[in-house]
Amino acid sequence: MAKDNQINFLPEDYLEKRRQQRTNILCLVLFGVVMAGLIGAFMLVEKRQAAAADDQDRVNTRLADVGQQLAWIDQMEKQKQKMIHKADVTASLLERRPRHYIIAEITNALPNGAGLTSVELTTKEEKPKTDAKTAVKNSRTSRAVKPARPDDEPTPMKVTEQIKVMGMAANDKVVSKFIANLGESELFDEVNLLFSKEFTYDKEVVRQFLVLIDVNENVQVTPEMARNQKFKAQAMK
Repeated sequence: MAKDNQINFLPEDYLEKRRQQRTNILCLVLFGVVMAGLIGAFMLVEKRQAAAADDQDRVNTRLADVGQQLAWIDQMEKQKQKMIHKADVTASLLERRPRHYIIAEITNALPNGAGLTSVELTTKEEKPKTDAKTAVKNSRTSRAVKPARPDDEPTPMKVTEQIKVMGMAANDKVVSKFIANLGESELFDEVNLLFSKEFTYDKEVVRQFLVLIDVNENVQVTPEMARNQKFKAQAMK
């Protein structure tokens, strides 16, 4: 059976032009897909690079903060050692409780991350209290002038010692540790925290504190206590 001949009435140049248009449209679509993929990949790389840069900035900031904290702690340690040295060379002004021993006891009670800025020792003399009957008797006898006797002794005075310690610490936990260490010393009768507040030191926010210490008047420093002072301080740490 013979196959019918198909007659195409469209000109050849028109058909070629249609094929060329279809080819151009297909190329444009493929080009758009490729460009979209490249733009997406570029934006993804940029986003990852920005995130990596932010992470690096945060790490650098943390390293800088840690470096400043380490420098501050190192400076406090140097100040601590300096005060210990001063305590060793300071002359003793108190016979029963040498001043250098008191300062060393306070300095050795410092935990890591704390340092002292000032230590003030005050001594007060208190007259013994007398009741009402004794006061009336003294007022009556004082009217009569009596010659002083050689064997008359002055009225004994009670001497109390208090220490004000100001310093800086990394946080309130370190301040509490310092007060607890002071309370374990038999040399001190009572330890009170007067205040603890935020303080900016070398662009770092720390805690500034003031502690009032009452010295135990019944304790006398012995050579054995002086020898054990260093080992006791190590145990507190």
